Amino acid sequence: MDPTDAAHVLQTPEEYAEFLSDMPFEKRVEMLNAFRCAELQGAEELRVLAETTDDPDLAAKFSRHAADEEKHGAYFAEIMRRLGVEPFEPSDEPDHITIGGKLIVDTLNDIEEILPKRGETVGLDRIIPILTLFQAVESRALVSFEAHRRTFERADPVIAERIGEIIADESHHARYVRTLLDRWAEEGWAEHVRAAREATEAREARAREWAAERLEAERMRERGELPASCARTSGGR
Repeated sequence: MDPTDAAHVLQTPEEYAEFLSDMPFEKRVEMLNAFRCAELQGAEELRVLAETTDDPDLAAKFSRHAADEEKHGAYFAEIMRRLGVEPFEPSDEPDHITIGGKLIVDTLNDIEEILPKRGETVGLDRIIPILTLFQAVESRALVSFEAHRRTFERADPVIAERIGEIIADESHHARYVRTLLDRWAEEGWAEHVRAAREATEAREARAREWAAERLEAERMRERGELPASCARTSGGR
C-alpha cells in the first residue's frame, strides 16, 4: 500500500502512525529525505517572497519563516544520519510513494510557478495566493510529522523530540499565516482570500480523489484483481 496516498486518506496522526509502523525502513528513510528536501524548497521560496514583498514587516516574517524551514531541513538530515543514512538527492522523476506527501510536493511546485521573480516588487494580490498554498503545506505537514513522531517515541525518543521541535515551529507558521489571511480578509481583500482558499480546497479534493483511486487499485492488486502496473498508474494524476 502507498504511504503517500494513505497520508491523504488517513486524516489523523493516529491512523497515519499506525500505517507507518508497518512500513519498511527504506521507505521511512525516503520519506524523511523527502521532508528534508521539501523544507529546503519551502525555505528558498520564502526567501524569494521576503525579497519581493513591498511590506518590510512581511519581509521580516517571511525571512524568519525561511530560517525555520532551513533549520528543519538540517534537522531531518540529522535524523537520517542518526538512523545511519546520509541525505541524498531525490530522483528526477520521484514516485510519490517515496516523497512524503503528494499534496505537499505538488503544492510547493505550484508555489514555485506563481512565485515572483527576484527583482520584482509585489503586493498582497500576489502574496495571498502563495500564503494560502503555504498554509495547506503546513497543515498537511503537521499530520505527517506528528505521525512520524509517534512512531519514534519508543524506538528513538531523541528523534521523536527533534520532530516535536519541528512540529512546534510548523504550528506557529500555520497560526501566523491564518491570522494574516483573516486580517486581510477584514481589510478589503476578502475576495482574494476567498478565491485563494477555494482554489486550494479544490486542489486538496482532487488530491484525495487521486489518493483514493490509487489505494483502491492497490487493494485490487493485492486481491489479484488488477495487475501491479495498473495499481501504479491508476488515477493518472
